[in-house]
Amino acid sequence: MVNCGACGKFLSSVGAASCALCPLKYHKACLAISDIANISRDWACPNCKRNIRRGDNSQTPVKGICVSPLHGEEPSECPSPKAEDGACEEALHNKELAQFMAEMREFRKEMVQLRDALSARLDTIERRLDELEQRQPEAGSVTALAARLGVTLEERDVVFAERVGPPPAEAGGRARRVVVRLARRNLRDELIQAARAHRSFTGAAEGRIFINERLTRHNRQLFHLACEECRRLQWKYTWTRRGRILVRKAEGSSVYQLRSKSDVERVLGPRQS
Repeated sequence: MVNCGACGKFLSSVGAASCALCPLKYHKACLAISDIANISRDWACPNCKRNIRRGDNSQTPVKGICVSPLHGEEPSECPSPKAEDGACEEALHNKELAQFMAEMREFRKEMVQLRDALSARLDTIERRLDELEQRQPEAGSVTALAARLGVTLEERDVVFAERVGPPPAEAGGRARRVVVRLARRNLRDELIQAARAHRSFTGAAEGRIFINERLTRHNRQLFHLACEECRRLQWKYTWTRRGRILVRKAEGSSVYQLRSKSDVERVLGPRQS
């Protein structure tokens, strides 16, 4: 297998530039020679040209200056011949430079995309912070309610507090629920446990107050179904704990966890139409 004397890659014998002084062969592209150019039989590679002993060149005119054969005329610049020495190195340099520029363009594009993504993320965070600041007035009510239940809760422990659901006019006069997210889970568990210990807890103007875990939509529907079936069968206990729905028929009986409607039918029996 023949390799190029410049780049070392595979070289086909067809169209290669063969040196007349050494066995090396070259790609025309590595020598900055056109693919359609013909290579003479006396052609010498750049390495061999460097080793050729040069003769007396004292009468050789300065490169790039042409002396007119007519006496008295000013010398004129003439086009310098195309240099072949180091042409392969220059081609490789140009190729590496082009590759570097392409990588820089790609890097710049990625940086612009990253900047846009970060800017969008910061806008989202700022909007979220604005929303939290608007919801903070509810945090004072949450801390006051917790104090009445005997739980020490500061405003910094309330991540956010907001009212959800339809307005009272559309809900038949029923007050909107307040959804609260606390900084630590143990605070949530302590607040729920205190609320269960005061089931008849009432507010000054709100009437009776219920404090429950906020469930996912699926678990809310499942909990509502479980409550209906327990009332129908006169099961005494239905509650939630850390997102789990639990039922028990009476004090001291077995506790069952409900994960789906099939669990409701398995534990409480098929629903009556």
